[in-house]
Amino acid sequence: MRRTFVLLLALVAIAAFSAACRDSGHTTAPAGAPPSVTPPTAGGSTDPSAPGRTAIPTVSVTASSTVTGGCGLLPAGVSPGATAVRQLVSGGKNREFRLHYPVKPPTGALPVVLNWHGLGSNAIEQEIYSGLVPISEREGFILVSPDGLGTPRSFAAFPGVAGNADDIQFAKDILDALRKDLCIDPSRVYSTGMSNGAFMSSRLGCELSDRIAAIAPVAGINYPRVGRCGGAVPVLAFHGTDDLVVPFAAGRILGVLPYEGARDNLSEWGQHDIAHACDQNPVSIEHITEHVRRETYDTCGGPPVSLVVVEGGGHTWPGAIPVLTLGATTNEVSAAEMIWAFFKDLRLKP
Repeated sequence: MRRTFVLLLALVAIAAFSAACRDSGHTTAPAGAPPSVTPPTAGGSTDPSAPGRTAIPTVSVTASSTVTGGCGLLPAGVSPGATAVRQLVSGGKNREFRLHYPVKPPTGALPVVLNWHGLGSNAIEQEIYSGLVPISEREGFILVSPDGLGTPRSFAAFPGVAGNADDIQFAKDILDALRKDLCIDPSRVYSTGMSNGAFMSSRLGCELSDRIAAIAPVAGINYPRVGRCGGAVPVLAFHGTDDLVVPFAAGRILGVLPYEGARDNLSEWGQHDIAHACDQNPVSIEHITEHVRRETYDTCGGPPVSLVVVEGGGHTWPGAIPVLTLGATTNEVSAAEMIWAFFKDLRLKP
């Protein structure tokens, strides 16, 4: 039960992202995001004819291939340099995700980045907020932004806690559909997300370590303590020291419920990933900018595990659109750039 309330309270402020954007009159995407797409209200209509929306094709993932791309035939509705809304049935529920395919994909199988939104947000808002679309274009990876269910929209980010759907199965079904319909590299599938989406990525790293090559949670790192995690997984987490939603240090969510803190959870991941010959887990510190540092855990030959600490940072995505109601947003670093730099050379072992 504690995990249920942690999930709800720790992440409720992400809904303020949508409200803050609307209240401030911000209706355009950040630099590099698709200029014709306007964020809908949180949990809003997916009708492409709704005000402020650009018509986006919504098709089944089993549609026939009609378009030729860098990896061969693409399914109907998927075009290089564009984002499509894809649908599938998972766990008996109709689910959607946004798929951005790069305009000039490299030859061969493409990497995939799963990009999970926060509580009360949605796929299109996370796609824009994260700033990953222009990097997908430049680097040639497929960006997948799933939509949660419920009111407010959310993902079942904690094991053993009932949610609106089985989102672990949803992730599996997305990856199965991508592998069937597109030319993807199954050894280069990664997961990131904001807040509730960060906790979702943490859970995927634990339970789908045979399919997820690395995770990068932003403002919501968690080491699942219910059940048993699979193999070792590389982790790059981000957290602001002035996060008033999910506290940086051990404390209470919104002053009410206990949270172990970002460092404690990263330490747990470090211990999980540690090589058998290593019996310590010291931290090295790299000062990236004046207010941003990277703390790396020594896994003695195991996968890398690091925490990017933003001094004075709020419950926000570094380098993203400022959302004053969620605290300060640093522009000294770009989480999107750092995430891809971390992901790009990591692969699942055969």
